Amino acid sequence: MQSWLTSLIPSGTAFILAVQRWSNPFWDHLFLTATYLGVDKFLVLLVALAYWCIDRRVGINLAYLVLTCDYLNGFLKNIFREPRPAAAGLRVLRPETSPGFPSAHAQEAVAVWGYLATQAGRPIAWAIAVVIISLIAFSRIYLGVHFPHDIIGGLLIGAIFLVAYQRVAPSLSQRWQRLSMRDQILLAIGAPLFLWLIHPAEQIIRPEGTVSIYPSISAARDMGFLAGAVLGMIVERRHVRFQVWGPWWKRLLRFLLGAAIVVIFWQGPKWFIPRGISPSLDATLHLLRYTLAGMAAIWWAPWLFVRLKLAPRQGEVRR
Repeated sequence: MQSWLTSLIPSGTAFILAVQRWSNPFWDHLFLTATYLGVDKFLVLLVALAYWCIDRRVGINLAYLVLTCDYLNGFLKNIFREPRPAAAGLRVLRPETSPGFPSAHAQEAVAVWGYLATQAGRPIAWAIAVVIISLIAFSRIYLGVHFPHDIIGGLLIGAIFLVAYQRVAPSLSQRWQRLSMRDQILLAIGAPLFLWLIHPAEQIIRPEGTVSIYPSISAARDMGFLAGAVLGMIVERRHVRFQVWGPWWKRLLRFLLGAAIVVIFWQGPKWFIPRGISPSLDATLHLLRYTLAGMAAIWWAPWLFVRLKLAPRQGEVRR
């Protein structure tokens, strides 16, 4: 398959160059904005908004979906290790450092916006999802960072992943509820750690050359946040049990306060990490940082919401 993908590069390059002949400042801004809807930071904000302010069940499921989908994408990228577009006259408006196939933006756009559309269950939601997915996918070609086959592969894998997630998640949730708290904690730590360690070495494309890093830093990010989110959920469901309903201004304050808390635990530890450490130690510290960020998002922020009367507990009378 890898040789077949490589054979598509010349025609893919010609397609990108044909698209970019129509480039102008308006399209540049439009597709740079569209591609932002698929970046990690935006997806984290989307998950936080859903979990803290709209529907906690949808929010936590969206978190699990985003993290596992991104992990799968990184796994596949570092198996195939296909190059990014590069040719004379080609414009790259948003340089990337990872391999090209499959497109993470396309894959996660289908998984995330498709999931939200299924939860909304309305034709207008599907129409919006199709528009957003199309814009995100095409933006990657316009910006010169993906070949068409990267996009098609990402869309197909994202669709398959979404269908599989929708089928498997309910049964896994039922089995999870039957486990003891000790077994839940062991699984919450052990499964992400195992997935992190079996992830292929991460290929990073730099101006001075391509390097491979093991353990993977991007997988440490995904699996660290997943471990923190699951651990946080175990404790939150037993001791906090916050609810999302309330006036709009309380929901807004939750979002702003929660985002600040997550940033503190996500970025704060970086101040204590010395420069020039080994890649393996760097990846391990990434795992720990993102574990803290996951616990902050799912447990500590909701605990503070309840303490500050910004969110009610389960069982409180709705007013």
